[in-house]
Amino acid sequence: MTPPASNLWPRIPGLPKTVEGVEYTDAGNGVIHAKGTATWWSSLGENVTLQEGEYTLSESVSGDQRNLYAQIVVDGVYHTTAAPEASFHVPAGRYWCSVNVRNGTTVDADITPALTRIG
Repeated sequence: MTPPASNLWPRIPGLPKTVEGVEYTDAGNGVIHAKGTATWWSSLGENVTLQEGEYTLSESVSGDQRNLYAQIVVDGVYHTTAAPEASFHVPAGRYWCSVNVRNGTTVDADITPALTRIG
């Protein structure tokens, strides 16, 4: 799946990379492949600079949507695709975006996170 043109999700540099038992690879077009068993919470991310506004966070996952998910942390609040929201407000600033695998779970799937400004 190709991410939308307005996708603000940051490219995660340095792939492939293994974190806590899960190997993350760049599958192209904004798709990240995650494979392995998480020996702890496995997380890989990058910062993004955003303007103030309303945003949505979504994903496309080719497998286990419960254990492989995306999130952004805004002022200490975790907005995650594991518990999706209609939208959330973001003050102008720099924020951490990550792809995560739950501790003790096994994954072999593609994830395409999408962060979109809607207002």
